[in-house]
Amino acid sequence: MHIGDVRTFPSPKPNKEQVVKILEEAAEVYSAWENWNDAKMKRGIYGECADLIMAVSNFLASLGISDISPYIRECEKIQEMRGRYDLRE
Repeated sequence: MHIGDVRTFPSPKPNKEQVVKILEEAAEVYSAWENWNDAKMKRGIYGECADLIMAVSNFLASLGISDISPYIRECEKIQEMRGRYDLRE
């Protein structure tokens, strides 16, 4: 999976609105998933996932994080220990 660079808002604040936005976007991903039975709907879920990534990125930026890759690697290690990756890859 390659997400690419995400352009965050210029001065996001680590406030309730930033966190609630993540929840709202996650709910929209779920709603789009419920209706993803055709190609048009799949494009909708892709857009909603992008909105969720943007919301999470803005929240992280508000906390002063500009590179999440070390945390992704840490999460991957945990998921690997839980058997979620095929170690034969």
